[in-house]
Amino acid sequence: MKTVASLAIVLAAGSSALAVVIPNDRAAVAGNGSFLSPLAASARSYQMIVHADELAGVLGQQINGLAFRLLPSAGAPLPAADMTWSDYDIYLSDAVDPSARTTVFANNIVGAVTQVRSGSYTLTAGSLPSGGSPNAFGPHIAFDSPYLYSGGNLSILIRHNGATGSNISTDAVTLASGPASGYGVRFGATWGSGYTSTGSSNGNFAIIDLSVVPAPASGALLGLALLGAARRRR
Repeated sequence: MKTVASLAIVLAAGSSALAVVIPNDRAAVAGNGSFLSPLAASARSYQMIVHADELAGVLGQQINGLAFRLLPSAGAPLPAADMTWSDYDIYLSDAVDPSARTTVFANNIVGAVTQVRSGSYTLTAGSLPSGGSPNAFGPHIAFDSPYLYSGGNLSILIRHNGATGSNISTDAVTLASGPASGYGVRFGATWGSGYTSTGSSNGNFAIIDLSVVPAPASGALLGLALLGAARRRR
């Protein structure tokens, strides 16, 4: 009974969500700019291209949400009141290398596209913390279904139709900072005005926190390994 209980505890711990910050080197360092598109009050389409090197900690795992954070200069937690987007849709797919990114969303996508989130989203008042440098991330925007990351460059395309309230500037790495910062090498971004935009301009890269959980196969393998070890001890 003690072995079974121990096994259950380890498996529960193994299934806990992990956090992976993109770009990786900005986990404990604030960005050098800002960007509105992800949490704009007006309709936007925003595509983030992430190089495979940034996703080494995600390989073979399931991505089940993402979060943004405020600028260090934010004077108070935001939003001031609940913000609701009636449509906040997210699509994931393989992507071209960030260095080959264009301002047309479709040209940056490789293969099939998976819609991982659809429908309304409410960001509750004060849920984006302030007072830090960098600030802590806000709540994860949960996916309707997890996305199994099996390697390669990743496209994250967000489309929303605008919300009640005011624009929120997210912490970001600027386009102008160029390759020295990793922009255009390890990551890049494109945006357009409106929910149905096909893309129009390069944009700053909003720093994100991916919520990652082990894929079911990983949990099963862990369980078998632990069970085998328990039997050998008996």
